[in-house]
Amino acid sequence: MDPVLEYAKQLRAERSGERDMFAELMWQDERLVAAGFPPISDWWKGVLRDFYAGGKIRLVPQVGRRGGKSSTLCRVAVCEVLHGSHDVPPGDTGVFAFVSVKKPEALERLGTIREILDALGVDYEPSGDVIQLSGTRRAFRVYAASFRTSVGFTGIGLVFDEVSRWRDSDTGANPATEVLRSLRPTIVTMPNAREFLSSSPFSTLDAHYEAFERGDTAEQTVVNAPTWVANPTLSKDRCRQLEQDEATFDREYGAVPMSGGLATFFDHRELEAAVRTAAELGPTTADYQPDDTLTAGADFGFARDSSAIVTMRRRGGIYRVTDLLELRPGPDAALKPSETVAEFAAMLVAHGIDGVMADAHYRESIIEHLAEEQLGFLDAPADVPATYVRLRTLLHQGQLELPEHKQLLRDLKEVQARPTAAGRLQIVLPRRTGGGHADIVSALVLAAWQRAGKVVQAATILDNGWTQQEHDEVQALIRKRQRARGDDGWMSDDCTFGD
Repeated sequence: MDPVLEYAKQLRAERSGERDMFAELMWQDERLVAAGFPPISDWWKGVLRDFYAGGKIRLVPQVGRRGGKSSTLCRVAVCEVLHGSHDVPPGDTGVFAFVSVKKPEALERLGTIREILDALGVDYEPSGDVIQLSGTRRAFRVYAASFRTSVGFTGIGLVFDEVSRWRDSDTGANPATEVLRSLRPTIVTMPNAREFLSSSPFSTLDAHYEAFERGDTAEQTVVNAPTWVANPTLSKDRCRQLEQDEATFDREYGAVPMSGGLATFFDHRELEAAVRTAAELGPTTADYQPDDTLTAGADFGFARDSSAIVTMRRRGGIYRVTDLLELRPGPDAALKPSETVAEFAAMLVAHGIDGVMADAHYRESIIEHLAEEQLGFLDAPADVPATYVRLRTLLHQGQLELPEHKQLLRDLKEVQARPTAAGRLQIVLPRRTGGGHADIVSALVLAAWQRAGKVVQAATILDNGWTQQEHDEVQALIRKRQRARGDDGWMSDDCTFGD
């Protein structure tokens, strides 16, 4: 039907009462399925049927990731704009607004809406952040969640998408409370406008959780479902394949928010199970074999904190700590960067590792000293919590082997985490009396984070009968003694390695 005639028909229907929006949605879904779209899941159909029948203003879905939230609510938005009983005054435009985490995510919603309109044969006029239905006073518009979100429009519907993940680009805070307060008044004059406050959970600290915890009221309906219930095309087993960290799986796919307080990060029983009592540390006991992958992580501190390094061997999916070293500053004397790096470099060379990953705090100084040993520096990822989640995943999967090292195990057991109101995870490390900030743990997570590394090659026999590794070790010892003696040339004949 011509959009203008359809709009006229809609206005006549509005004068005689509100239309059956769920019936309209199901009719629309049949047409979309015929056009190749997947159907709305049975769980979502039941939720939307009850929501429309109840006459509530707000629906608050707390649903796991990939649970069909955005795609389903895009269809709801199209149905509301095409068939909703919204009496928009002449000279005005009724806007169905989508507010998403960032502008790219918001624009993805417009892309979905355009595909739906194309499949339904509806004419529209796209322009930037807006899609206007041809011949009508109705439009879709998208916004990025921000304290500066514009509020100058007449709303006929609101979708707040992934509210627990919102973060203002300037302040870093979750602006949900302010954004909701700003946008909700836009639908006050539209009695049949509805609001959809949708998100997968993060923690108990955000505006979405607060709305969900208010429960069913006269104005809202709350629903919860893990991913595999809301979207049965994804099984629980498949979701576990996508996220192997248990705590993250519960939150992202099981739709269980994190507690807002401090919580132990690593499971103590899993840590004890990962200990290999017979495992010795050091290059002579590492038992390296061809095709092993070797990595190293370090945490540098020179005044208040210690410096620590951990080397690791990866073989067949098993990550094993092969060596570790922690250097502590004295009560009245800081560690010297050159001496600290030299000791760490000697360990790297002894293990045949040609680089180390560390954060950027002392980056330039560390790189300079590593270069003297012909060793490389790898930048640690900016997302620190991700490195800890990675280690916890390896631990939970039984892929991590730890030495019987009291300080390392104690520090791992004391690592804690808590969510922030900005939707981030904060790692809280224990601090020992007299200095030290779980520095070995910081080095360990960086050693385990690296997907690449130095691959052990089969031993190459040189002309003199030595292996290449033996030759490199001797050269490293020679360079060390040269620095110690201040000698720029070759060692004298009376110099021995046992001095």
